[in-house]
Order: sequence, then C-alpha cells, then structure tokens
Amino acid sequence: MNETEILVAEKIDCKYAVALSSGTGALHLAIKLAGEKLYGQARPNCGTLQGHKVFCSDMTFDPV
Repeated sequence: MNETEILVAEKIDCKYAVALSSGTGALHLAIKLAGEKLYGQARPNCGTLQGHKVFCSDMTFDPV
C-alpha cells in the first residue's frame, strides 16, 4: 500500500484502502469484485463475469 491508501484506511478505520487513477478504474474494480462475490473467483484466463450481462452507465464523469 502507498501512503495515500494507508492514510485513507486509517481515517475511515478499515484495514485496507485502494487508490485508483480514475472513476472508470473504480467502476471496473467494483464490477470485478461484485462478480466475484456473486459467482466466485474467475477461472484462469477468463473474466470474472464471462457469460453474464453487466449494465453500467456510459457516462462516468461530468464533462464540464
């Protein structure tokens, strides 16, 4: 973990925190973790949600 992740984890009183470079990266990670929670860990060389449909907004930022 880097310093930012350590500080955030301490601030919100949890064991780990993950810092990502974008909202899109956060959505990818959230979908992957949700898929693993629902369907178990992915097989090698296969996506977590392979064969399942995922719906997500195509607007993930505010283009101001």
